Amino acid sequence: MDWQEEVSQRCEKKGKRKASSCTTLSSQPEDLTPEKRQELEHYLRLKSSGWIQDGSGKWTKDADVEFDSDEEEPPALTPS
Repeated sequence: MDWQEEVSQRCEKKGKRKASSCTTLSSQPEDLTPEKRQELEHYLRLKSSGWIQDGSGKWTKDADVEFDSDEEEPPALTPS
């Protein structure tokens, strides 16, 4: 199970509809494995850089954000 599914399940258990309205994994660091933390940090870096993840998990550029001309794909998750 990835961290997004885990957040979703926690929200459902609490009866919340939106992940943003319930406790997320980032607020409970003891629940995060190093791999999950790295995934979450990568996700947040992409979001804050102007990338949008569609329903299938593919990252696309936000049309309202200016990107470098050579940036065609989002940065890959690098193992630590």
